[in-house]
Amino acid sequence: MSGISVIIDPRDMEFIPWAQRSVPQLEPFGPVGDAAHFPDWKQWALAVIQLPGIASRFPPQPHTFDNWRDWASHFNMVMS
Repeated sequence: MSGISVIIDPRDMEFIPWAQRSVPQLEPFGPVGDAAHFPDWKQWALAVIQLPGIASRFPPQPHTFDNWRDWASHFNMVMS
């Protein structure tokens, strides 16, 4: 499977809007839950990186980041 066709830049965005805009790009890899239903960004990110088509790309682990934007930027690099 190829990378994500449209990368959503996390700068100048809050997490929930960024995640919601990212879902259509991530759904080809598997079902992505609504970020608003997760207790925090790390839980949502962990669910996303466990999707088989994403996990095989060795995405960044959310627990190694304090800031969701830093994680999202690294995630975008892996997925592009």
